[in-house]
Amino acid sequence: MHGSGLAHVLFQPDWGVLFEIYNCDDRNCYNDLARLRGVKYMTWQRENKVFQEDEGHHPTLGAHKKFTNYAFDVEEVIRLVGEAREYVVNHPAYVASLEKKRLHSFDVADKEQDQSKFVVKDEL
Repeated sequence: MHGSGLAHVLFQPDWGVLFEIYNCDDRNCYNDLARLRGVKYMTWQRENKVFQEDEGHHPTLGAHKKFTNYAFDVEEVIRLVGEAREYVVNHPAYVASLEKKRLHSFDVADKEQDQSKFVVKDEL
């Protein structure tokens, strides 16, 4: 997401991760958004794994890194996504939410089983 889509950060769960694909020399913008929401911020840790296509071409301001395409080292993407995953699955609020869902599913199953005692089956 980008631009106004970043408003979705407000609705991320507490264990969410805001992963910035590439910060184009503006290291604080998305980091500040993540900090203000209270979610983890991640971006590229190894600049040599990001490949800028050209200098970028803004229609009126000239060269700028935000106005070009980038290629990324696939293994680095996989590593970073794995790091984000580990953060999520080990976050106490995420673990608690899984436990709550598990307990809820048992409650629902118990209620359905209790209700099935009162169902009269037609015999043909």
